[in-house]
Amino acid sequence: MNYYQQNEFAKAAEAYRQALVIKLNDIDINFTLVGAESGAKQYQAESRTLDKIWQIQTMGIKMAPYYYYRAEILVAGEKYNDAREQIDNAIVADSSHSKYYRLKIDILTKLGRLREVNAVKKELAELEK
Repeated sequence: MNYYQQNEFAKAAEAYRQALVIKLNDIDINFTLVGAESGAKQYQAESRTLDKIWQIQTMGIKMAPYYYYRAEILVAGEKYNDAREQIDNAIVADSSHSKYYRLKIDILTKLGRLREVNAVKKELAELEK
């Protein structure tokens, strides 16, 4: 397998540059070099994008407990609308904890939003399966 097939475009571009030294006017090598260079640029851009997504997701997971505890404090102070916003942020950041859904059910119950309570209960049931 060559570098091109392994998606190692930077190494492929370097190999084709060396080949051009040997055969300066070879059209196939020139086209392949251009493809390898553009592939390397595209690969680097995609890699940067994936790194940014990973950082955002990791940061969100780290922030979820903060949102949860803040929502608990707001519930204790009977500020249910603000608590709902905080618990929604926690669920968006990390939806893998059932305690977030349970607190949201409590908040919605106190706000009198029964339809939304039923929807959240369904989500909680799916999570606990």
